[in-house]
Amino acid sequence: MSSPAGSSTIGGGEAGEELDSEPLTDAVRDFPVAVVIHVEGAIRYANLAAARLHGMQSPISLVGCQAREFVHPDDLSQALERGRRVRETGIAAPPMDLRLRRQDGGYVPVQSHISLTHFKGEAAVLAVYSDISEKKAAEEALRQSEANLRYVMD
Repeated sequence: MSSPAGSSTIGGGEAGEELDSEPLTDAVRDFPVAVVIHVEGAIRYANLAAARLHGMQSPISLVGCQAREFVHPDDLSQALERGRRVRETGIAAPPMDLRLRRQDGGYVPVQSHISLTHFKGEAAVLAVYSDISEKKAAEEALRQSEANLRYVMD
């Protein structure tokens, strides 16, 4: 059950629904980085770090949602093309920085790694997201510092 496209509501799993247990999902359940598995765009698994990245208490809130609902509109076409290439070729995509929507409507910058996997016998995309908020803030502070230095030097 997913929210309608364009809706600001985020959440998909039914209350009491349990996450599937498979060797892959068992292995990544407690990873400190967000891990999401989607089949044909529908999120079928998310770990606790993914829920927290999106500002949610439980990964079940992500299950059933369309992965594209969480990608910033300016990043969406590139992210969809990247996913299409991974599904067609089976080759993992190079890392990509993008913004993911949080439950509160704000966005968090992440570095995304995706590859092809299988989930319950179906071809699926495995996405791993690392929060790069601190990196982006440091880059912006450096840009500001360099701009200030250029101003003073001129």
